[in-house]
Amino acid sequence: MTAHMRLSAVLSEVTRNLVSGTTRAATLACILGTAAGCLALADSTTVRVLDEQASAFISSGAATRIMQTEHAVDGTSCESISGYSTVSAAGALAKTDPLEITALPATSIPAFIVSPKFLNVLNVTGDGTGVWVSQQLAQTLGVSPGAKLATDIGSLTLAGTYPYPDDGRDSRLAYAVLIPASATALFDECWAQAWPPTDTNDTLLRYTATEAVADTSLQVGRLNMNHGSSFAGTSLFEHRITRFAYPLTALIGIAVGWFAVRARRLEYAAALHARQPRVAQLLGVLLEVLVWSTLSATLAIAFTTVNLWVSPAPPGITVMSFAVAPAAVAGALLGATLALTLVREHHLFRYFKER
Repeated sequence: MTAHMRLSAVLSEVTRNLVSGTTRAATLACILGTAAGCLALADSTTVRVLDEQASAFISSGAATRIMQTEHAVDGTSCESISGYSTVSAAGALAKTDPLEITALPATSIPAFIVSPKFLNVLNVTGDGTGVWVSQQLAQTLGVSPGAKLATDIGSLTLAGTYPYPDDGRDSRLAYAVLIPASATALFDECWAQAWPPTDTNDTLLRYTATEAVADTSLQVGRLNMNHGSSFAGTSLFEHRITRFAYPLTALIGIAVGWFAVRARRLEYAAALHARQPRVAQLLGVLLEVLVWSTLSATLAIAFTTVNLWVSPAPPGITVMSFAVAPAAVAGALLGATLALTLVREHHLFRYFKER
């Protein structure tokens, strides 16, 4: 019963302090919430930029690795490496005789035999039956999927088109016809869209060659060389300066929590002099801090939500952005606790003089 009464008294005092403004809840919540929100914004923006750079690196073909060995690539083996965690798509390609299209007289169009899954490397899904042409060639011919192409080897059905921008990538497929064939054939090249870049990716590509080819003679290159030799996304992420946003949020929380208690140290020392139990005092302080730090976390979350709504980000970035909220609350509680443990009853008169 006594414990219940003490708890009721603590809750009553906490309520009075919050309502009267003694706690400075609104001011402290705004300070910590704004700081946490700004730090979350800084880090999420940095990570978003890195994510966009990585996406651009991949979409440009810079992450697409190519292993070449004439008539010695096993198509089935090539396609099978797409089952590994770092390889999202893989397919084989072999050059064949150019095609002459009636709509473009006296013009030879490069043609390539490709395994069924090769189109996945070009980020298209090959559901139709027939040949595939680049979007540039389709525009030049004025054709769309389902059209018939009159060629020197007969009429071919256009199954679809594939994107192939002029961004520095190998230009062979820019104006070309791709003819899907069985993966059991032998091809000249194995293409693999691999991310993140690792030495294992190149090793997997070399395994797609037939046993007759010496492993040491196999060279692996990239589809697009205009983005440097590699993209150190992992290193850039791990060493970004804003990675300190979350520990810094906790430190700011500690500082604000410390200030909230130190500013009222005379009050707390007087309460101890009046025989208030230290446990009851600590409980009251933590409850007050929990209220305004939770408000600050809510403010930071609202700030972050608006930012993510204006500039949508991948789920991973979203989760990281909201991590400042618990960091702010935990820091504030810790700072207040540390400050209160240093308040001493026998310092009452010194606090009075310092006020």
